[in-house]
Amino acid sequence: MTLIFDSIANFSVTASEQDLFTPIVGENYYGIKIYTHNISTNDIIIIFYDYDPVGAVYRELDRYTQTGTSTDTAKFFPLIPQRRFKVTVQRTIGSNYNINADIITQTA
Repeated sequence: MTLIFDSIANFSVTASEQDLFTPIVGENYYGIKIYTHNISTNDIIIIFYDYDPVGAVYRELDRYTQTGTSTDTAKFFPLIPQRRFKVTVQRTIGSNYNINADIITQTA
């Protein structure tokens, strides 16, 4: 098995929910590390989606919310088996800010 890391730099978190990356298609294990050190007095909502092949839609699988500065400056969301992988981010308070992330893919 091989681990592949794909970095995302300076992604702007805004008041609109937006894909952190173009959804990935392929049957693998996916995870992500998101660096939340720039949040300050803002907040971040990270939503993970699972693809429902019967309904042909993405469905919310899990969500993480952080408000204000935290001693946790990075969040790791473990590798899970997926057919497609999609993560969105948004803020509800404060102004726009940038985050970095690493998408982790483990091939079969």
